[in-house]
Order: sequence, then structure tokens, then C-alpha cells
Amino acid sequence: DEALEILDKSFTETASFNKNNFEVGINHLYQAQAYRYQRDLDKTEEQLNLATPILEYHQDTLSLIRLQRTFSLLAYNRYDYPTSEKYCQKALDLIGEEVGQYAFECARIYNQLGNLYTDQNKMKAGRNYYEKAMQLTRRSRTAPHLMYSVLFDNISRFHRISGNWDSM
Repeated sequence: DEALEILDKSFTETASFNKNNFEVGINHLYQAQAYRYQRDLDKTEEQLNLATPILEYHQDTLSLIRLQRTFSLLAYNRYDYPTSEKYCQKALDLIGEEVGQYAFECARIYNQLGNLYTDQNKMKAGRNYYEKAMQLTRRSRTAPHLMYSVLFDNISRFHRISGNWDSM
């Protein structure tokens, strides 16, 4: 907590809003992700709002995908499923036909959609997105082993909720 507060203060004091400073935008995005893991959703949103104009200015597709996915996770943590789904769709729109190039990020978004639909008891849609996420994770050369762990955990959760242990 203290380290994040010091980092936050240093950004505020030394980096006034400057659209040309891409690294500041990325740092705000990473800081938002760290706050989200700590479940400090207000600070998450604050950092995302600081990152957005900078990253949009630079039009770096990977960063914009991650920005939209992080907004989706923020909405998900607030149980605002329609908004979370909207941000997932924005991220998928950014990926477009470039799924191969962004396979790992796409798998993460599909996993998120699987969670969204499972939590809303839309089991068929949840299962379909978990399957898509697993297929992309298997094909991706950049997917870390942690992604498999996350997917297996979520698929197990899906089976507990659905009661359908033999379906996958």
C-alpha cells in the first residue's frame, strides 16, 4: 500500500498531464491493475482515467486492449456486468482480425466473458467462452502457465455452479 501511494504521489508531482509521455500512461495502467488486485476500485478507476487520454493519443493497440480489459474487470468487480461486457467487446473490436497477434490478450478477454456469463447463469455462453479461451491459450506461444491455472480454476468454478462435471 505504502509503495503504491509513494508511486502515485511521484506521478502527480513529477508528471503533469502530457499526452506525449507514453510511459506515464502505461504506468497509470499498471498502477490501476495493482490497485484492482488490492480491491481498491476507486483508485483503480482514478488511474484508468489518467491513463486513458494518454494511451488513446498514442493509439498503441496492445495498450488500448489492456486498458479496455482493465475497465471491464473494474466493472465486473463492481457487479456491473453489462458495462463489463461492453468493455470486453471494445477490446475485441480493437483486436479485430488480428487474433493471432493478440492471442494471449484475446484469451484473457474470453476468460473474462466466461466469468461474466457464468456469474449471470448463462452457462452455455460461459462454457463457449472458456473453450475459446483455452483454444487460444493452447495456440499462443506467449501465454504464461499462469493463464492455464486461471482457466482451469474458472472452468472448475463453472462446473461447480452448473453441476455438469462431464461436459468438458
